[in-house]
Amino acid sequence: MQQEISLLALVDTHPSTHEDLSTCNTVDDAEAFVMFLRDWGYDKKILNQNPVEQMMALFRREGHVFASLDRDQLSAMVDAYKNNVLLFSTYCPQRYNGNMILFTSSETLAASSERWNPYVLGKISVHELPFPHRALMNPAPLSRIGKILAKELEKQTTRPSASNAR
Repeated sequence: MQQEISLLALVDTHPSTHEDLSTCNTVDDAEAFVMFLRDWGYDKKILNQNPVEQMMALFRREGHVFASLDRDQLSAMVDAYKNNVLLFSTYCPQRYNGNMILFTSSETLAASSERWNPYVLGKISVHELPFPHRALMNPAPLSRIGKILAKELEKQTTRPSASNAR
């Protein structure tokens, strides 16, 4: 049973490509720690033999949102990250017959919206946000995203539906 999707909005993501598949579908613990840190804006050179302890110390020193996590919690987050990498590298989205809103980070490649073209049959509206990827779920960017989504939802509620139009 298919359901109608009235609004498709994505935040700073893109479908995987063959290049992604060749590098991401098997990630060991060491690679996962490096990728996790890189995605949060840190240099991989800070890691040595004890990555969990180093990450914990780094986050505490910087007052990072993850500073309160203990060893098991941080390890669980990295395990979830590894699983997400696997899911990302093996998932192939179906074609979507509608419009899409894509929120992108200012540091994301402009080509990320183009990567969606084969999967979206409608218009892709791109909203570039002047924040790094890792900050997009913070209050300021979320406020911007929320305002844009509210306007779009308002447009949808004021349009006559096909069943109401005569």
